[in-house]
Amino acid sequence: MSQHFRRIEQLRGWRQTVFVLALAERAYPNYALFGQLSGQVHHELLRRTLDALWEAVPDRESSLNYQKIAERLEAQVPDPAQFEGYGVYPAADACNLALDVLFSRLEPDRRLAVASARVSLNTVTDFVEMTDAEGVEEDELAHHLDRHPLVKRELRFQRELVEALQKASYPSTELLASLRELASDGGVSNIGITLEEESESD
Repeated sequence: MSQHFRRIEQLRGWRQTVFVLALAERAYPNYALFGQLSGQVHHELLRRTLDALWEAVPDRESSLNYQKIAERLEAQVPDPAQFEGYGVYPAADACNLALDVLFSRLEPDRRLAVASARVSLNTVTDFVEMTDAEGVEEDELAHHLDRHPLVKRELRFQRELVEALQKASYPSTELLASLRELASDGGVSNIGITLEEESESD
């Protein structure tokens, strides 16, 4: 695992931005579903923010006001202390990943990619602990998590992102489109939920 994060730490500049943006894209359904069910946050703002950030990556002279967008989005981060139910936690993580992208454009931080990778992975492992670790002894939990399909999927996704970014010489339209498609994975989030499935089951 340490080698995994060392490779991520090597990402710089636009590669770091795209890596974190892809994590936020993958987590978006968690936030959107929470917004739909709670009616307390405007998930459309996060959607518009992600769309704008993808478009801004190759534009060195983007006119986006990152500070203003960050302030608006910060107001939409749900506070777990004010909501019942587990869904608020992956929702907050999703929103914070998008904020990481915005903050990175305001003040670059070489540690950002690793920190964001850990946030995304923790979203998954926390979800697995809550939903699929009943009866698992504490000393077996780490092994249980390592073997879980959602955890394996998350780590595989992060590795594919790093490999694609390390091979790329510049953020071409084709590259960004392919990574965005990889991240969205047909609308399935990092914890395996989709908005379509939820709406059909209502």
